[in-house]
Amino acid sequence: FDEMKRIRLGDSWLFSTGGSSWARYMNEYNSRLGQGDNVYYLTRARAYADLWYEDRLRLYAEGIFAFTDWQDLPPLPSDENRADFLTLVVDLKVADGTYVRAGRQELLFGSQRLISPLDWANTRRTFQGVRGMYQSDEFDADLFWVQPVIPNPSRLDSVDNNQNFAGAWATYKPKKGTTADLYYLMLDNTNGMTQQRVTRAPFTLHTIGGRSAGDVDGTYLWDVEGAVQLGTLA
Repeated sequence: FDEMKRIRLGDSWLFSTGGSSWARYMNEYNSRLGQGDNVYYLTRARAYADLWYEDRLRLYAEGIFAFTDWQDLPPLPSDENRADFLTLVVDLKVADGTYVRAGRQELLFGSQRLISPLDWANTRRTFQGVRGMYQSDEFDADLFWVQPVIPNPSRLDSVDNNQNFAGAWATYKPKKGTTADLYYLMLDNTNGMTQQRVTRAPFTLHTIGGRSAGDVDGTYLWDVEGAVQLGTLA
């Protein structure tokens, strides 16, 4: 499928397209902590279009088609998302190595312990907002403010306006394969939520942490992360 990649449109434009799909058979014994067995199927297809104007402007759109069949229990919110946008962003170059991204987007940082697209779920985790990105050979920096996009199988997805997620993430890369991260994350959720008589929200959380990852001569690998979390709950 090389003909679908890096298609030049004149001297300044570049276009690519593609996608992926999967089908999964699930057999869960004692599913969801004792609600019974659950045998079902998950299917997902993704397709994207990627358009660049030199290295100054980028338009990226990706659609998702996620379905589930024959579930013995009610489907989870992450099981279905019928014909929706997973990603719809504009990137604008504002300086050398510095871009601003606006729109619906995925976030992936560090070892994905805190922020990831959650690819194992049938629908991937995505957000909507703005992000500033700086990249160089030795140092990366990101600033973002977003709101989570809530999957809705019956109509187009929308954000949860009662949740705000913001952060700053810096990465130092002294050599190939070795990184050191410092980050600050803030999650504010004004929704009220109680599960099994435990109050889960509203809350405001501040997370300050760091991570070190790398290898010694390609023989020993390490990945260490620690953080402190402050805030208020209900």
